[in-house]
Amino acid sequence: MKNWLNITVLLLFISNINAQMVLTGRVINDSNQEPLSDINIVVVNENIGSATDNNGFFQLELPYEISSFTLEASAVGFSSMSKELESGEVKNIVIFNLVPTII
Repeated sequence: MKNWLNITVLLLFISNINAQMVLTGRVINDSNQEPLSDINIVVVNENIGSATDNNGFFQLELPYEISSFTLEASAVGFSSMSKELESGEVKNIVIFNLVPTII
């Protein structure tokens, strides 16, 4: 019985080491308020990124060690946009309103 307790405690410890925060957001075209798909979303200076789905939504998993970070949305035909965020803001949905540009 004591072995099961030790194994349970060990598993809980390991799961906390790999714990991550989930950041969600959406990217919208600023000119017509339509959702944008296939927009690149990256955490600047980290190896973390994603892309928006057909409804403009994205989701990123961030390690708990990151306390503040810069999130950038970019795509061909739109001006890139960055937002400085704190880990406490991960609970909120991040909205990007990208402005179309002529290339």
